[in-house]
Amino acid sequence: MIQKVLQANEFKEMVKKMKPKSKAIFVNRINSTLNSIIKFTFFINIILIFWVIGILVYLNRLSDCKCFQENNKTNMTYLKIIEYLLLFVYVLSFISICPLYFSKDVQSGGANDMRTYLLFTIFIEFLILGFFIYYVCKLKDSIDSNCECSKSWLKNLLYIQTIVFSIHLASLFFLLFAK
Repeated sequence: MIQKVLQANEFKEMVKKMKPKSKAIFVNRINSTLNSIIKFTFFINIILIFWVIGILVYLNRLSDCKCFQENNKTNMTYLKIIEYLLLFVYVLSFISICPLYFSKDVQSGGANDMRTYLLFTIFIEFLILGFFIYYVCKLKDSIDSNCECSKSWLKNLLYIQTIVFSIHLASLFFLLFAK
């Protein structure tokens, strides 16, 4: 943490020593980069919201389908709860990004040492997403190929989401044990 503070102080000193014209160019580049990141995040959140809504439509249709209910061995409630939580998080993220997206100014800020918070968050993610992946695999195995309800293209969104979550968990696992 002390090293991060020293690096931040060195950076501030470097910016103070810059000529006014160089400082303006530097600040404009940072603002441009941050605005690009905010715009990208804004549009990705919109896509994710519609993605999760599509998966929820599929899961609800599947739950109501009689041919699926006969062979169902999956906890559909858990899958729906996770999807509703994801929808809530994406909508909340979208709402928090909106002021940044429509704002012209870039705010400055800082961060504390968040190691304990990160480890706790990663542990929770492993539990929730691990069970989610398990139940989607169970769902895939319990779907009858003759069931018309399960032939929706929306199931591919669920499978792609599961692959993305698997890659995410694998990257977190390697991140935990990287030096």
